Amino acid sequence: MGSRPLLSLGFAGEMSRNETEGALPNRRLGGPDMSFDVFVAVAVRPWLWGTAVGALFALAPRRWWTRAPFLPIPDADVIGWRKATAYGSSSAPMTPDDVVSYLQWRRSHTA
Repeated sequence: MGSRPLLSLGFAGEMSRNETEGALPNRRLGGPDMSFDVFVAVAVRPWLWGTAVGALFALAPRRWWTRAPFLPIPDADVIGWRKATAYGSSSAPMTPDDVVSYLQWRRSHTA
């Protein structure tokens, strides 16, 4: 039996995870629920890069540059509140598809 790709092209050229294959390792990039899968999901969609950077800065705490690690990482409380309003629980995991859907929505609603 031949091996199947981990990512396959879906409808309209969108990348989607092949659910029969194992998941990529979940490596944290520093922020809440910023897994390697979420990073890859955005990285393969260059048209969302600007939107993702804008969302990152919109969710970053004020004067983020004055505190280590000197990166615009969203505050855990803000992410928890966003997850509670979206999923009903602040401990619910964010999936790459949810993040991509949010970024596509944000891109379509900003000028």
